Amino acid sequence: MLELLSPSGNKESFISAINAGANAVYLGLKDFSARKNAENFDEQNLKFISSYAKLFGVKVYVALNTLIKDGEIDNFFAAIERALSCGADAIIMQDAFLGKTVKSVFPKITLHLSTQAGICNEYGAEFAKNNGFDRVILSRETKAEDIKKISSIIETECFIQGALCSSFSGHCYFSSFVGQNSGNRGLCKQPCRKECSYYLGDKKLTGKYSLSLADLSLGEDINKLIDLGVTSFKIEGRMRRPEYVYAATKYYRNILDGILEKEDKREEIKAAFSDLKRSFNRNNYTKGLTFCQDEKFISDKVQGHIGEYIGKVTEKKGDIYKTDIVNASEKDGFKILRKGYEVGSAVFCSKTNFVYLKSTSDINVGDEVYITTDSKLNEKIRSEKRLYQVNLDIKAVENKPLKIAVETEKEKFIKNYDIVSPAKTSPLSVEDIKGVFNEVDKYPYSVKTNVETKNAFIPKSLLKSIRREIYDKIFNGDKEIKVEKNSLNFPKIKDINDIKNVSIYNTFSAPFMKEELNVLFPDDYNDLSYFSDNIDKNFYLYLPPYLSGKDILIIEKALPFFKGVYVDSYSSYYFAVSKNLPHIIGAELNVFNRFDLSFILNNSSPDCVVCSSELSSSEIKSISDKLTAFSDGFIPLMHLIYCPFKKTCDNCKYRSGVYLSDAEGRKFPVKRYKISECRFVIYNPYILKTDRKAATLKNYSLGVDINALPKTNGNYKKGVN
Repeated sequence: MLELLSPSGNKESFISAINAGANAVYLGLKDFSARKNAENFDEQNLKFISSYAKLFGVKVYVALNTLIKDGEIDNFFAAIERALSCGADAIIMQDAFLGKTVKSVFPKITLHLSTQAGICNEYGAEFAKNNGFDRVILSRETKAEDIKKISSIIETECFIQGALCSSFSGHCYFSSFVGQNSGNRGLCKQPCRKECSYYLGDKKLTGKYSLSLADLSLGEDINKLIDLGVTSFKIEGRMRRPEYVYAATKYYRNILDGILEKEDKREEIKAAFSDLKRSFNRNNYTKGLTFCQDEKFISDKVQGHIGEYIGKVTEKKGDIYKTDIVNASEKDGFKILRKGYEVGSAVFCSKTNFVYLKSTSDINVGDEVYITTDSKLNEKIRSEKRLYQVNLDIKAVENKPLKIAVETEKEKFIKNYDIVSPAKTSPLSVEDIKGVFNEVDKYPYSVKTNVETKNAFIPKSLLKSIRREIYDKIFNGDKEIKVEKNSLNFPKIKDINDIKNVSIYNTFSAPFMKEELNVLFPDDYNDLSYFSDNIDKNFYLYLPPYLSGKDILIIEKALPFFKGVYVDSYSSYYFAVSKNLPHIIGAELNVFNRFDLSFILNNSSPDCVVCSSELSSSEIKSISDKLTAFSDGFIPLMHLIYCPFKKTCDNCKYRSGVYLSDAEGRKFPVKRYKISECRFVIYNPYILKTDRKAATLKNYSLGVDINALPKTNGNYKKGVN
């Protein structure tokens, strides 16, 4: 069955998803959610949500998808138990190393591996499956040919609509190192949506919002994903308004229904797409990276909601503007664009044969008008409700038990109450009884009542109590959910012998003292002659976090020139293990707790384990006092699996020395490297420099003199929030 999966950042968004026809919803609790700033749900709300969903056959997936610190393990497992006891159908996790442990504690659990785990090739899929996961949520960068391979190994879920992260899934440290608010911990401050541009020297190369990507909207191209074996189609947006959740869900419901029912839904799809644009539209959407990078992928002129284009400004008189728009109303909101850039906003002023707008912005004749708030659309969305049919056959006859026969699409039952007395004055009327049972309180019921009554008296307060009992039984059922659970055993860490220092270079001849373990991050993985001419079997080859199937073929050709590999993702880790390659566990594999370390040491024999760069000194020691830590050099903030220069390959503007500059004047160095395609790494403008005396990782992969750059202690002293 094909599943349409919608976001629920709060109760209103959840109900919008149900009303629009979602097959499943995903949501977060107050803790361990990658959208911690969403309203999210507590235990009481989650029980209600789960029962509500089950009325309509909708599944509920709970996202506990942040990295877990060592001191949070007990609370994390308690959160899983609470979610399951409230009726969660699956748990979404980021930490793949924890999968087997979670399965051992909760044997009947269904686990989905978060997009934050960065699964993008068949090795990552095998790793997830072997570790107890039932589904992988693919990274947004995954190529079509890799999706097909992954879908043949494990059930797949794919994003089809919503915001895109500029960095590769789960490997963005921008928010973490700029303000100690980690995206891996649910607190991303979205620095990628702020003003920044690429420069070469003093020459500006790109637009105003050079890290901001357009919103994904695959539309009817989900047909291609179906052909690749994807079964769940995910709408991003736990931070979005309920109107957006409804509009996005309705749009894809129409598309999927057209596919499943083989009906022509062209008009419904067109109308729903218009509603979606008005609810949220960043840069008129992109098709993402699955098939290729399109021209709209980067939204460098405007980073926010632009709505739907509806016309142009035709006349200007003071702060009143005539338009060629004919349909608009009070409370509508508008955004004005000129050559793609936002120049102002406007509100409805009046309407004759044309619509007049009022604005204090500097607007010109010819500027484009987009509607960003459609008040009538919002009213329509709020008024549409999906209701659950409840049929009641009620008999209230004097000196006989009150008999209520209940029938829904899922069950039938009869309740008898020995409470009926002969009426002394005013007997209960049919309207009296219907009036009580037509009050549905908080429940999404459409009630049809058939009433037979004869000289009966029942206090209305008692009837209302019976109504609450019956409606609660329909909603929650008779039995509480019992979670099968085993005890959680904290692992004993194997002794790590000979902890070592590691250095990463961009050339074999870097002018730094070589450490015990040396890693090469080459500019071109295809240049086998360079590897051959400079062969040094003491070097490990750096494997970037993102590897497509095509990348792996290139990597395999380079491997004979190296002692082993440095791995920075679950996919590359399993590639190394399955190929029996000597390997170093990299900082971006995010060893965050003792369970992670124990898994690695019990399932492979790494030459070195580097813990996550987001941990403090004390947090590292709580795992093991023999871990290597990232302590010196360039801090990678983002891995771009796209071309920031819009793939102008024949006239590439990239040169050595390109940097990203933000509104505060900070200059972020940029490294370009090539495997099957060009990729980019953006580094922190401050060089990491700590006084760590234990084993260290030093990153010199840019080949730039680090002495001239400002220094930072990173997260070493405080860790991240």
